[in-house]
Amino acid sequence: MQFPSPTFWRQSLARHPVLWPAFLLAAWLLCTAAWRPLAMPDEGRYASISLEMAISGHWAVPLLNGLPFFHKPPLFYWINAAALKLFGADPWVARMASMLGAWLMGMGLYLFLRSHATVRQAGWALSVLATMPFFFGGAQYANLDMLVAGLISSTILAAAHAVLQARQGQPWRPWVLFAYLLAALGLLAKGLIGIVLPGAVLVIWLAWQRHWIGLWRLLSLPGMLTLLTVGMPWFILMDQRYPGFLHYFFVYQHFQRFAETGFNNQHGAWFYPVVLFGLTLPWSLWLFAGLRAAWLRKPAPGDWRSWLAPARPLGSAASLQRLAWVWLVVIMVFFSLPKSKLAGYILPVLPAWAMLLSGWAQAWVQAHPQSRQRLPSTLLLLAALLCVVGIGAAARYQSESSRSAVPLLRQQMQASDEIVMLDEYEYDLPFYLDTDRPMWVVSAWDDPELLRHDNWRKELLEAGRFDTPSEATLFIRPPELHDRLCQTLQTRRVWIWADTGSDTLQRYPFLRNLPPAWQHPSHQGNDALWLLQGKEALDRLACSRAP
Repeated sequence: MQFPSPTFWRQSLARHPVLWPAFLLAAWLLCTAAWRPLAMPDEGRYASISLEMAISGHWAVPLLNGLPFFHKPPLFYWINAAALKLFGADPWVARMASMLGAWLMGMGLYLFLRSHATVRQAGWALSVLATMPFFFGGAQYANLDMLVAGLISSTILAAAHAVLQARQGQPWRPWVLFAYLLAALGLLAKGLIGIVLPGAVLVIWLAWQRHWIGLWRLLSLPGMLTLLTVGMPWFILMDQRYPGFLHYFFVYQHFQRFAETGFNNQHGAWFYPVVLFGLTLPWSLWLFAGLRAAWLRKPAPGDWRSWLAPARPLGSAASLQRLAWVWLVVIMVFFSLPKSKLAGYILPVLPAWAMLLSGWAQAWVQAHPQSRQRLPSTLLLLAALLCVVGIGAAARYQSESSRSAVPLLRQQMQASDEIVMLDEYEYDLPFYLDTDRPMWVVSAWDDPELLRHDNWRKELLEAGRFDTPSEATLFIRPPELHDRLCQTLQTRRVWIWADTGSDTLQRYPFLRNLPPAWQHPSHQGNDALWLLQGKEALDRLACSRAP
């Protein structure tokens, strides 16, 4: 078998300058998407919400265990639910929205640089971005961060393209409308940051360039109408159905959470620079080449004003570099303000970081022509290997959560059976069971401390407040459990999910000396399933003595 020659690939790329990068990026993102089970809690939560939407047909309201879950808007769930209906409930399908966000980010960067730099620069930047472990891992993780990152990035690039098109006398108004459409989708993906962050980046960049006409062109009335038409109806509809939704979503989830300090993952200002550098190795090593070049060409004393002078013409290499710096710094600073920090929040900076790193790499290679062929290829292979090995390691060492219990449940579970979770909630179990049937959850729901810290109880409790009838059915206080079980076991079987620790057996003595039907082979905490059925279960619970 004879493989195509390099000349063939170059000619094919010349004939299809966009098709091949688009296809290769999609194939690269898909190649390991099925390796890992769903990670807990995030992937299990978002995958199960998407599946519940797909099965129930309730496309307007995201449901978590049958309860309205309004931590985030619906776009992620819409994309994944559509994919799940097409391809079935599989972990790689649950990551479809994240992969789409990554693909939009990569192709947006490639097309922008093809238009305003060179094909070579576009190829370099896309190669660097696609093989950053941070980018690759974010694309393979089923939460909302990569989708909104792709939309924020695409909004910035579309608006910048519109400004540069106008500067060159080319059609620009459709690109302004497209940027507003992307911002509306960003709003539907994760809220106000889909509008605020692109707006801040563009305003600061154009102000630095002193290109005031560009700012004026971006203030488009048709664009704003597009934003309102696409982005607002869902929010209005939800507030009509669930009074108090707008206050909960915009005031509490955006502003109060941003300002409060009682949430998880608290880190100092050092966190995001370290994360960005570490998770984009080996490409981030080019930062040192960039620092060295900047030191060698630093302005003489008294020439500091040159750093603030506008770069002309707009669209020059200097102005594009300024766009990348503004993009990087504004988003990093924004997410560094609150004490609670998660790595995925800064995924929107990756195209800017790739632009800077690829520029420094190209400058170094041009200054060292003897390394032109060897070093870039070596780094590309190393970066790609790190991406694949990272996903493989996560698949090898990640706990499987509830997945290993599913064969038993599918074999033995009857349609009328109830599943009861004791002091925990396994987010991924509904997904692996391919069901939208809610489960009963036992916990101390009256504890006022539940709302002060991020955890599964807080998420369920906040969701339950939008549907109090369902909350009364699904949320069980420990003193209520005995009577509920006695009543249910008269006609149905009950599966109990809990851990086998001594504390659990002490709180729920009816599980003592009852062999589990299934026990997790390796999961910390030794999760297990018990089946309660018939007279034996009623006797064990002493139901005959219940009032």
